[in-house]
Amino acid sequence: MDSNSPFEKPKVKLIAYTRGSEEFPYLMPDDVSTYAANADFNELSSWELISKDHEEGKLGKKNKVIIRESYGRGHGSVGDVAHFTFSIKGLTRAATLQLTGPTFLEHEQQSFRRTKVKNFYIPEEIRESPLYGKITKLLEEVSELYYEMLEKNIPMEDARFCAPLLTKTNITTTGNARELQHLHAMNEQGEVPSYVKDVVEDIILEARKVAPFLFEKYESNYETLAWYPSTQIFSSENKTIEKLVKKYGEPKDPVLVAYSSIDMDEEEIDDAILNRNEAELANLKHIHFDFLVRNSIVTNHQIRRQRTMDLSDESIYTAAERGNIIIPPKIRNSNFEEDFEHKNRELLDLYEELVEEGVPRSESIGVIPHSLEMYTLIHVNGFNSYHFIGKRTCVEAQWEIRGIARKIANKIKELNPKIGKYSEPQCITYGKCPEREECGYLEAYRKKHGDIRSRKS
Repeated sequence: MDSNSPFEKPKVKLIAYTRGSEEFPYLMPDDVSTYAANADFNELSSWELISKDHEEGKLGKKNKVIIRESYGRGHGSVGDVAHFTFSIKGLTRAATLQLTGPTFLEHEQQSFRRTKVKNFYIPEEIRESPLYGKITKLLEEVSELYYEMLEKNIPMEDARFCAPLLTKTNITTTGNARELQHLHAMNEQGEVPSYVKDVVEDIILEARKVAPFLFEKYESNYETLAWYPSTQIFSSENKTIEKLVKKYGEPKDPVLVAYSSIDMDEEEIDDAILNRNEAELANLKHIHFDFLVRNSIVTNHQIRRQRTMDLSDESIYTAAERGNIIIPPKIRNSNFEEDFEHKNRELLDLYEELVEEGVPRSESIGVIPHSLEMYTLIHVNGFNSYHFIGKRTCVEAQWEIRGIARKIANKIKELNPKIGKYSEPQCITYGKCPEREECGYLEAYRKKHGDIRSRKS
């Protein structure tokens, strides 16, 4: 079966993991976690304990007991010291939505702003559906529309909005044992598609090959209350966000739903940012803005990459039931607008047809397009009021998230002008452009407003 086959499952490869140094080449992840835990209750350091047991031929003999009696009883930091990196080829975009949920997993994902959409995966329950022929025909038509738009100079970042969540992609994912088990436990929550679950199971199977004891399920190492909560996009429902969406009337623009701040003087904020005073920078984390944001699935992926920003999503099934889509401006103002909207509507209708035919919605959800509109609750603290805003208001940022960030920045300026004056593209706050080529914004800004160091709120 070739790599372009719609039936071929993803390939998960463990490409790196915590190993011993040149002095300790025999160490594996279980060993590292074991001796880190053992050193908590010993006058000897972890490396001294390792050396001693190695000399006495006892290395590894205590792994299972120590990991079970520490990590297994909820001492999560024992799992934090062992890291694993996976290269995953041919997984669906639906799967990457799940992988990028946990805060402490890290990723580099194939960008469809820079590479072309090429292949789709069709799960078994859809292949066995009487609608299979209709599905393959529609996916082919969507692919044709995508390439027609590219030929007519519609940017890849806009053309990708019509791609379904069954689109194949590649990702490199890194995480420690604790957060990988968090990801694993998410398989049992809500309505997670099989083609998402399978990827996570393969990740755990690969990790177990080199760390069998760390990836055993004891009891307290799989305690949901002990993990930093992740957004659950495949939840059956999210009543809190549904209530907010109803309260604010399905808003188009970001809506501030909560705000609080510690008392920081303008001089203290200036000192934090302009002088890079990290003691004061840490205080900015206690300034809070919470926004209800409408975004496409395309942009939801972008928001997830801001690892320092807390977020939660409405259920993707609720969003699909609502069935609204976002059309990129360059498509809306082109000859492709009608065909684009029609194909996206057909994908959403197909989702409903599959569910009516008895295909579980968790399997059917993969046919919905990236243009689907959904709501996300995001927490922007004082740090992200310049960091997130700085990154995402830059002209290099994708147009949709740039628009969201600008509107959030305007609200921050209104509520807290002391921090709001730094809610600008990163070049303004940093005092220099970090991109390869300057766009001229910094120079124009300085001519009009002067340097930000001289501005008072």
